[in-house]
Amino acid sequence: YQRAPEICAEIISPSNTRAEIEEKKAAYLAAGAREVWLVSEDGTIRYFNTSGEQPKSAYPVTITLPPPIK
Repeated sequence: YQRAPEICAEIISPSNTRAEIEEKKAAYLAAGAREVWLVSEDGTIRYFNTSGEQPKSAYPVTITLPPPIK
């Protein structure tokens, strides 16, 4: 594929640095993603587009995450 999907979801692990997360987010958006979802271990989802962080997704999509594995 030459372009990213419209929505890119990145699962954030404790080993990811802030710089790594920002780099991936920027790469997805530069490749044409319309939104990037950053999903943390606790299930929190942060939504971003080329204008920055958004309070919710522009897409009528929801995801249900399983409980964390301990």
